[in-house]
Amino acid sequence: MSMISKSTLMTEDILKYINDKDLSESGGKHNQKGIEFQKYWSILRMFELMKNDADDFLLLFEAIQDIAEFDSATKPKSVTIYQIKKSDRKEWTWNKLTGLPETQNNKQNAKYEAFKESIICKLFYSIESFKKLNSIGVFISNSGCDILLESGDNVATSTKSSISELSNQYIEIIAKAIETIYTIPKLNQNLNRIFLERTYLPVDDPKTYCIGYVHNFLNERSPRHSGQAKSLVDALIVSISPLGAKTEKCKSFSEVVQRQGYSKASLLEALSNLQTIPDAIELLDFWLKDLQDSGYSAFDIVKVKLTATNIYKNIVLGNFSTEDQKLIEEIDKFLSTTIKDKKDISYVKRALAIFRPQNPKKTETELIGYLLIRIIIKCVDQN
Repeated sequence: MSMISKSTLMTEDILKYINDKDLSESGGKHNQKGIEFQKYWSILRMFELMKNDADDFLLLFEAIQDIAEFDSATKPKSVTIYQIKKSDRKEWTWNKLTGLPETQNNKQNAKYEAFKESIICKLFYSIESFKKLNSIGVFISNSGCDILLESGDNVATSTKSSISELSNQYIEIIAKAIETIYTIPKLNQNLNRIFLERTYLPVDDPKTYCIGYVHNFLNERSPRHSGQAKSLVDALIVSISPLGAKTEKCKSFSEVVQRQGYSKASLLEALSNLQTIPDAIELLDFWLKDLQDSGYSAFDIVKVKLTATNIYKNIVLGNFSTEDQKLIEEIDKFLSTTIKDKKDISYVKRALAIFRPQNPKKTETELIGYLLIRIIIKCVDQN
């Protein structure tokens, strides 16, 4: 059998699972906050894979549970199934994850129906369904899981633990539940492939955290574009948002990828598009030359650039004080009322005459930094 035919059989097998209603249903109901949390987590995950130099990857949204991550967009050999849930208050409990009690009892059969609808059972059923791919299931949350490990530690104090590491009392309970519902050989091997993982992504402001992570990635790989982290994250959110929408059954794996997938190739294309977007800090150098020619010292030029760079970084991350926000709004208002004026050194000096008396705590070089970065951003936005 040729490699091509094997690959075709593999993707056809995946398509069968995706079109299985029990597998393809979404991982669970999410409110808007939960949906946003899931989207930003998926962006973090893609950049983690990029940072680890993954050869390829494909994320399918709401095709198999919340997110299914394949190691290839064309010839997948492994899949990771994710259930991604945010928690606003308490840590996750055993009952909340499984629908099962913490101790065996004679009236437990009634609990097995609850187990069938639980997070852990859905993951178990998903990975067990894939016979031709290496598969694991992962429950992701911002909160830990208050469940005892056999070692005596608690899952809540670790970043990632497998179900097989839990206290034997839990293993016995879940084993009985699975054996009652399914006929599964080598159960412990399957429990080794289900993990509980805590993410550092905050529920209240996942966007800022995500932008910071992408900013650091760009700073390592392409420093001149690190300031574009916010625009990149915003563009990715726009791209992946429609992918989780419900669609009719797909006729081919490639159709699934087109409708519900985002691959490494897609992310590389988004990154390559950054090359065509002017970088604000790079454009700043043209202004700095004019400042130097007009009599500002090298020391002043350095201070202006440092101020402007720091302001731009804070704008990208949405991390500035109320005072800074007020100054930016004042500058933007000035720019809007003088939009047709020639933007040169005399324009900068005219602006300084207005803003220095209003902002006595700011030095001249700081105010120039604020003014120039806003002029450049406005110019880039208009183009």
